[in-house]
Amino acid sequence: SLFGDVIEEAAPTVTFPDIPEWESDDLLSKEKSVLGVYVSGHPFGKYAGYFKDCTFHTGLLADFEEDEETGDRTYQRIKAGDFATMGGLVAGVKKLATKSGASMAFITLEDLYGSVECVAFPRIYEKIKPALKHDAVVRVAGKIDLPSGKAPVIILDSLEAFEGDIKPEARAETQKETLWIDARTLSEEDFGELTELLSSYPGDTTAKILYGEKGRFKTSVRFSRALQAELLLYLPPEKIKLQ
Repeated sequence: SLFGDVIEEAAPTVTFPDIPEWESDDLLSKEKSVLGVYVSGHPFGKYAGYFKDCTFHTGLLADFEEDEETGDRTYQRIKAGDFATMGGLVAGVKKLATKSGASMAFITLEDLYGSVECVAFPRIYEKIKPALKHDAVVRVAGKIDLPSGKAPVIILDSLEAFEGDIKPEARAETQKETLWIDARTLSEEDFGELTELLSSYPGDTTAKILYGEKGRFKTSVRFSRALQAELLLYLPPEKIKLQ
């Protein structure tokens, strides 16, 4: 079930075996491998507080206007040539050979809001390849490129592995706002569509949904203007609050 157990509502008594919980990182890894998405959180969440000085995160990619005729996108908060710094997880590496036989790579970097592709040309790739481990936490720097008809990419100048332990105060810094959705006026069919919509925006923002007489459901989403716009197709603004 997308939302797990219903909170604050009586349920039949069921006896479950006493099995220890998975560690958070193990749980998230299994969710991604089985479901293809993170459900109960995002593994980068506990590191995000260390990258507050960065100038770029993938949430900026959701702020664009699209030409209805050509489909070309004009991004509101980024432009080609901008210098960008970003923290994220290495979600994928695709190594290629150039015509001269040198190696380069396309690196998928993932943060709390989504993912972006980073391009490492041969000179940079040779320097950074020891750090390119799956799920490694890294800091990158480079220039934003907006190729026509394609998603934005970052042309890398550097990529460094994150070094350091996660301290309690860092975890506190990464606590995010809660998205409250009052869906009690929705029909069962519309509520089903709403849950499917939320599942298509996996992320690290806690969402609590009111439905039924006493039911309160909980999940995690990536809150963005795009998600907000889709929620407004089902509910008026006063039923959707981020606080």
